[in-house]
Amino acid sequence: MKLINGSSRSPSRLDWATVEQAITHSGQHNEPRTVRFQRLVLNKLLGVLGNEADQYITDGGDDCGVDCFFIDYNENRIHLISTKTVEAYDKANKNFPGVEVSKLICFVKDLVNKSDLLPTRCNPLLRSKVTETWDAIDSGRVFDVCVHICSNQCNLIERDFRALKVGLSEVRATAYEHPLSRFSDEVSKNWSPPTSKTLRFVGREQFEHQQHLQSEDTPIKSLLGSVRVADLCDFLRSDQKGFVDESLFHANVRGHLGIQNPVNREIANTLRGNNRDFFFFLNNGITVVCDKYLYQSGGFPVTLHRPQIVNGRQTAETIFAIYREISDQVQDVVVSVRVIETSTPQLIEDISLATNSQSRIGTRDLRANHPIAQKLASGLLHLGYYYIRKRGEISNLSSNQTIDALKAGQLILAYLKGLPEKAKTDTTSMFADSFEQVFDPNYVTPQLLITAHRLFSDIEIEKHKAIVTMRSSGLSAESTEHWVVEGAFHVLYCVGLLAKREKIDLNAYDQCSELTPKAMEIVGKYYDNIERIAAYRLFRSVRTRDDLRSIVEGGANVNAIQSKQLRLEF
Repeated sequence: MKLINGSSRSPSRLDWATVEQAITHSGQHNEPRTVRFQRLVLNKLLGVLGNEADQYITDGGDDCGVDCFFIDYNENRIHLISTKTVEAYDKANKNFPGVEVSKLICFVKDLVNKSDLLPTRCNPLLRSKVTETWDAIDSGRVFDVCVHICSNQCNLIERDFRALKVGLSEVRATAYEHPLSRFSDEVSKNWSPPTSKTLRFVGREQFEHQQHLQSEDTPIKSLLGSVRVADLCDFLRSDQKGFVDESLFHANVRGHLGIQNPVNREIANTLRGNNRDFFFFLNNGITVVCDKYLYQSGGFPVTLHRPQIVNGRQTAETIFAIYREISDQVQDVVVSVRVIETSTPQLIEDISLATNSQSRIGTRDLRANHPIAQKLASGLLHLGYYYIRKRGEISNLSSNQTIDALKAGQLILAYLKGLPEKAKTDTTSMFADSFEQVFDPNYVTPQLLITAHRLFSDIEIEKHKAIVTMRSSGLSAESTEHWVVEGAFHVLYCVGLLAKREKIDLNAYDQCSELTPKAMEIVGKYYDNIERIAAYRLFRSVRTRDDLRSIVEGGANVNAIQSKQLRLEF
């Protein structure tokens, strides 16, 4: 997450205008304002792109105060988001309504304690998330629960927020607030790449090391020293804005995970606490690579050409956030910084992987600088698409022209590999030992990803229509779910099967897109023929994949597949 908790200032009219513009660009004008704001919230808090956000929106009748429900399997965290949006600036200075507090506390307690009555109080969108959570817990997962209060207004009044924190603490859940002023700060960021920056080390305490490598024509130099927090923040700050210069982190294998990340929270607590003077000894520090650095002893600033922070991003951005909060208390705290002079891509990647492997990091992020990922990103960019290789990376293109690495892996599994249930359930191994099998360079090309992305976007339009229909009919605990909400990857899977059967090139979008209606029909009829079972569970079954393959490849009659034959194999 990129947003930190709370805000000490009242929202200005400029804050309002900034967020209003972002809400406008988060959907179509004929879409509900609340949905557009919820998409914005999911994007800024969790990095969810465009209409992908709709699958996490549970807002409607019987939503128990939970408007968005996001399960982060990488961080083992459940994010429950309650939102409010007003339509005029004169209401923006009012507080978030406290009436939601008791509903949220009740829901979280029932979720954590697995109350049998909870599903009966939830609309189908929320119910499927509850079911998914409980299934994950039954399989051995342990989650931290985070409740987020988000609005284009002010925070809860202090009494209500205190009641929320106390109520959630009984089940070890945590509450956070994200008001209008915080969203305004987040959506107004704008970056330009640095060509050089200066960094001032403390006194004359630097140590410079130089080593000749057989594989390099010139020696590799390294400079190690201590840097004051105030000087580090000057280095981190963008020239144009008062925010962190994100272009410093292009070679970093992951984006900033926010102060609410457990490790970053500990960093922040150390800086805020009485042990801040020990920070140098408690923290691993920051590693910077650059094409060249100009160092002159005697306390002069060091000039770094094309600097990149490859390790310690969490430390750097957390320090920056705390410095903005209490600069006078932390400005003289010292942090360790190592600068390495090299422009060799492979060495930069090796340094990044080696330094980041020492602490917990998602497998997806460790593959961010893999040659396959870099080649896909380069090829997609030439075709007008942006490839997000790591968490926290920001695309300046529309969601239709942006492909996230995680989504790319899911598309490949469903469309090319014929494993739609793994696309839904196994988002870890595709970036671990199976990475080169999933992203096989002999088959996976930028054009294939674009075709799969466009086909799935078409399917998601139908998914979006289904969700809109469910909402417009009045969501309630008695509402029924629509199969396409959970079965979208299986439709893409059937498009791939039909294309192979008809000997159509999987790269050919125009021809393959003509198969989508048939694939929708096949999966829809299959669902209708199965005795009532939660769509969430049905589309995680290996048997469902095999049945659909039999229908497409073997010509089996969908009506001949009886519900009693269904085995839920996972």
